[in-house]
Amino acid sequence: MSETTRKHIRRKIEAEFGSILLIFPDDKGKLIVVPDNLSVEDIVKINLAMKKELDILKDHSSDIDKIIDQSSTYIRKSILDMKWKSSWPIHPSDVDIRSFPVPESLKRLLMNVLTADVSNPSQRIVNLVCSFSQDIVYAVTCGKTKPPKQVLLSYGVKTLTGNVVEPLQMLNRFGHGISYHQIEENDTALCIEKLPVI
Repeated sequence: MSETTRKHIRRKIEAEFGSILLIFPDDKGKLIVVPDNLSVEDIVKINLAMKKELDILKDHSSDIDKIIDQSSTYIRKSILDMKWKSSWPIHPSDVDIRSFPVPESLKRLLMNVLTADVSNPSQRIVNLVCSFSQDIVYAVTCGKTKPPKQVLLSYGVKTLTGNVVEPLQMLNRFGHGISYHQIEENDTALCIEKLPVI
């Protein structure tokens, strides 16, 4: 808005409302319009109330950040402290998604994020917690721990796509499945396991 337009608008407002409005610039040159009947006492009270509310919000925000930081550090440590037994080679037929142990703190966090009714979650919520928790374990351990979801999803895609590499690599990049090369290594190890001992 040009200076001329601003002055024109100010003149129109002053002509319309006269002395019932106080108009003055702030420290950046923007015009502040205040009713004339608002006392200094009222303005100070409003200002103090707003400042108090702002301080509460700032404190609340930093408290929330601390809680999130502490919780995430605790959950990450819980994941890294867990010792998963992973057999090699992996037999996909023996892998059970539901029996994979994850820290209770991780399950609780996901349950609370996904539903308000944690005491009676739906089967959909239980499935999502199971899926997301395995993704998080796989990501936090940088793929060293291979949860059942990451194994079975990759094997399922390999079977359905007829051994196409790209979908498997895409799933792996997004943390949802083991890589194509890991599947190949596992399959080779399974074949060697079946060879008769001479």
